[in-house]
Amino acid sequence: MTSSGIRGGRLALAGVAVALAAGLATGGLAAGDAGPQTTTPPRIAVVATVGTPAADIDRAVRAARDAAGDDATQTTVLRAGGALDAQAQAAALAADHYTVVAGVGDAGRAAIGQAQGAQIGTGTRWVTVQ
Repeated sequence: MTSSGIRGGRLALAGVAVALAAGLATGGLAAGDAGPQTTTPPRIAVVATVGTPAADIDRAVRAARDAAGDDATQTTVLRAGGALDAQAQAAALAADHYTVVAGVGDAGRAAIGQAQGAQIGTGTRWVTVQ
């Protein structure tokens, strides 16, 4: 082999080494840009008919948190003035991507049952509380 052939081979190897190093560095930078894996807490709500006793609402909050698998998450409690109000609130909560929505009181339970039956709220879990 001539000296020019050896130099050409070394240059080719050097070029491959540089390309590999650049690729690894780019991959390392891309991985460094990735943020840590975080999980967002579940969004939990209770739709309660106006006049529902506080003890029943507390039971619904516990049931919703149990369904979500998170006892520490803040829970939104909404009071419904009647059946149509409860239905509207359930639909709005589904549209807001709540994880779990529980219903307590006559109108609250009915609205949750209807939402569950209509399969609204992709990913929303519906819980009725007696």
